Amino acid sequence: MLNCIGINARSLKSLHTVNGKKTSNLSQFQDLVHTEYADLVFVTETWLNKDINDEEILPDGYGIYRKDRQRRAGGVLLAIRSNLFFSVREIIDGKCELELVTLELTTLLLL
Repeated sequence: MLNCIGINARSLKSLHTVNGKKTSNLSQFQDLVHTEYADLVFVTETWLNKDINDEEILPDGYGIYRKDRQRRAGGVLLAIRSNLFFSVREIIDGKCELELVTLELTTLLLL
């Protein structure tokens, strides 16, 4: 069985204060993914751009596939646990202007 998480992040890179302590949505996102031991993670409204590297999003054990919006807000991301799939192929449609990430996954496990 696959453990999947889907969230609307409303900016993975934003900072805010909780109980007088500064925290980021990104660190809370990373904690959630690792605590739940997620295999697949679907994220909308990432608000990311080319200045944020994939390794900054989830440093260990995940392949990151994303389509950032060229202006503020928007963006989508799929994170796939690296050791779970035999193959991962990103399907790119150069004509599609939607914020869309499409993958073909071949699993190592019988589901």
